[in-house]
Amino acid sequence: MGPRKNTVLVFVLHISLALGLGIAYYALFRPEARGTLWLARILRQPMLGRVALPDGWLSRLIHNHLADFLWAYALTFSLHLVKLLFGGTARWTFPACLAAAVAMELCQLFGFAGGTFDVWDIAAQVLATLAARLLIYLMTREKGATNHVSEPEQPAVP
Repeated sequence: MGPRKNTVLVFVLHISLALGLGIAYYALFRPEARGTLWLARILRQPMLGRVALPDGWLSRLIHNHLADFLWAYALTFSLHLVKLLFGGTARWTFPACLAAAVAMELCQLFGFAGGTFDVWDIAAQVLATLAARLLIYLMTREKGATNHVSEPEQPAVP
C-alpha cells in the first residue's frame, strides 16, 4: 500500500472517529436531541439516558462544545481528503470551515436549525479546524501528500 493510500486511510479513520465520538456524545449527553431521537428510531433501540457529568469547567466545556469541536474536526479532514483525492489547494479549508461554523450558528440564531446560538461554539469549531490542520500538516509534510505537483529540479549550472 503506497503512502497516498495510507494517508487516505488515516484521513478516513480521523473522520470516522470524530463522527463516531459525536454520535456517542449525543447518545450519552443529549438523548433528547432530534438527531439522537431519529437515530434511535432507525436503530429501533432507545438511546441511553442522560449521563451526568461532575460539576466543573471541564464538564461544561465537554457538554456545551464537544460536538461542535468534533463536527469541525471531521469537516476539516473531509475537505482535505477531497483535496487529496481530487487535487486543489488547502488554502480555502479554513475559510470554508469558518463559514460553515458561522452559517450553522446563524441558522440556530434565526430558528432554521435546532440548538442555541453560541459564539463559543464558533470558537470551538475554529480551534478544531486549527488542530486538524496542524495534524494534517504534521502527518503529510514529509510524505508530500498535501502538495500538488512539485517543481522539477533544475540541473546545477557549473
